[in-house]
Amino acid sequence: MCGICGIVSFAGRSDLSQLQLMNAALEHRGPDGQGIWSNKNESVILGHRRLSIIDLSQKAKQPLTYRNERYSITYNGEIYNYIELKKELISDGYTFKSGSDTEVLLALYDQKGRSCLTHLDGMFAFAIWDNLKSELFCARDRFGEKPFYYTYSENKFYFASEMKAFWAAGIPREADNDIMYNYFVFGSIRDVHRPEKTFYKNVTSLLPAHAMVISMDGSVDSFRYWDLDLEGEPRPIELKDAVSEFQEIFEHSVGIRLRSDVAVGSSLSGGLDSSSIVSYIQSEKGSEDQLTFSAIFPGFEKDESAKIKELHRSYPSIKGHFVEPDINSTIDNFMSLVYHQDEPFGSFSISAQFEVMELAKNNSVKVLLDGQGADESLGGYQKYYETYLNELKRSDRSKYSKELKCFKEYFQFSNAGLVPKLQNKFPRAYKEFSSVFRSILPASSKKFGGLDPDIVREFKKNKPASHVPRTLKEGLYYSLVHKDLAELLRYADRNSMAHSVEVRLPFLSHKLVEFIFSLPNDLLIRDGWTKFILRNSMDQKLPRSIIWDRQKIGFEPPHRSWLEDDYFKDLIHHYVQKLIGDRIITKPFPGSEWKYLMLGLYLDKDISK
Repeated sequence: MCGICGIVSFAGRSDLSQLQLMNAALEHRGPDGQGIWSNKNESVILGHRRLSIIDLSQKAKQPLTYRNERYSITYNGEIYNYIELKKELISDGYTFKSGSDTEVLLALYDQKGRSCLTHLDGMFAFAIWDNLKSELFCARDRFGEKPFYYTYSENKFYFASEMKAFWAAGIPREADNDIMYNYFVFGSIRDVHRPEKTFYKNVTSLLPAHAMVISMDGSVDSFRYWDLDLEGEPRPIELKDAVSEFQEIFEHSVGIRLRSDVAVGSSLSGGLDSSSIVSYIQSEKGSEDQLTFSAIFPGFEKDESAKIKELHRSYPSIKGHFVEPDINSTIDNFMSLVYHQDEPFGSFSISAQFEVMELAKNNSVKVLLDGQGADESLGGYQKYYETYLNELKRSDRSKYSKELKCFKEYFQFSNAGLVPKLQNKFPRAYKEFSSVFRSILPASSKKFGGLDPDIVREFKKNKPASHVPRTLKEGLYYSLVHKDLAELLRYADRNSMAHSVEVRLPFLSHKLVEFIFSLPNDLLIRDGWTKFILRNSMDQKLPRSIIWDRQKIGFEPPHRSWLEDDYFKDLIHHYVQKLIGDRIITKPFPGSEWKYLMLGLYLDKDISK
């Protein structure tokens, strides 16, 4: 895991001092070393900050050149199957000077060109300059675990792992009113219709599973190299066979993510996903100590420390480390958290994650395995159950009646009143009606949270930033590819990198997700249980109180009570007044305090310094 950046000038030299400022802004991502490379005429400059994980020697430093400097790369991430790829390349006549996965990636690109991407099992964002073709090849992993942002300014192409590198280079920082509107009205800066957009007008995100080639004439060739299949028929497979195959793929995914030349631990919330990873690591390591890192909230109703302790009793070789985030630690970390995130975030829950990453760093652990991606691929949230019910209602009335009964028994079914009934019964029609209704509302309506009427009038005909899926798999797809997961991955990447810690996600093995998408829906949701196949796969491996628990918590702090603290009340008041003065809002409305705080902070240009 590292920080990458670069500049391509389409006319004349790139500015080395700009690149140096960009590289310095990413120091937290790679405190173990830095490097800068340029071609002969300095039209292309690549920067790199190194976090040493695989091959700690200087032979693995970046930017790395290959084939008599035909290729130069700056790369962030891990290619988990680099050992297997290296063996194949050696058998084809390739030789290597280092033990790094970076050199393997370059050799594979030399051999296979763009198609190398389909052979990679990993998380990555990289740029390779081909001196012979005079083009820059940029790519990002299948789910977007590693970030890649780019922008254009003064006939130059800039890219970086984090947006703050652009601000350091002096590139103008201007919020996109379109996305600001979406945030106020729909509560998200991610738009499923335009997922490449960011909070800032001039900054674009290279989409997951995408690559692009930048030529020196300024032309760009973008393409998607991988996708999930939504059209294929589910495999006819029995539960026991599906469980066996799931276990095999998941075991491989966890095992291959333990490859490291530095200490590896796990984040442990006490829930099913992180506990499953810990269980499989224990199977891999045997009696060897396993380090886990957890946030607990003694006295808070959503505290999961009892489950964590139960897991420790099941696996005595687990050595747990704990942090207790509270209002004081949150206040202490808050401005640092805002700085590292670069864009608005959803709640205080990520501040707990921030402290877990700091805890790992303080215990000299550079790599953490984490359970993110399980809910989005396996249908872990209540909304997926509701989508599944709507699908069954159209396709299988008998199964629908059975699952609806289970759903009502185990979940809160908010169906009281006309609006919830319409929303549940006709979700797509309700969405269309809401869009039309919103378009005819006066711009001063409280529905727009006090946002300036001029901004509202310009964008209130926007399509909703969300998507109403017709099927369960479609819902999972949009969460994985376009919206929900993207936000969570951003939080995890920035929080971990703020403390120079690498996060690896076994549930985001593309082979595992492809397998899940090939299964019948009733192996994902059945009899009132979400993530049905995972729960059955962990039978006999975890305490039943963890496997068969419906609560979905994670690292969840008391958000509302913390927001009532004087520190945050004063901060909100300050930014509300500033937003009014800058004509971003006309007046505040109750319930939108967090949005005012986020908007004020990320419109404040001093935050990026």
